[in-house]
Amino acid sequence: MLEALLYDQSLAVRRTCAGNLMWGQAGRGERIVAAFRQVLDTDADETLRERAAIFLASCAFPRDGRIYGEWAGEWARRVTELVAT
Repeated sequence: MLEALLYDQSLAVRRTCAGNLMWGQAGRGERIVAAFRQVLDTDADETLRERAAIFLASCAFPRDGRIYGEWAGEWARRVTELVAT
């Protein structure tokens, strides 16, 4: 799935792969983190960048049993910052 996320010619395929990975469904290993960082560094597609930012922000702000209101604002700000870079 990472190969398709990074290199498939079809934008729809790349978006689907990002969507399938962005909530940590396949874990948060180094290869997945690196792939999403590469998307942010090299891809101009707004949807792909947003999905990469959601994943990376989720790695930075684990919920650890906290309620939504305790982490959501901080997490949303980080998503916005990552997309803008």
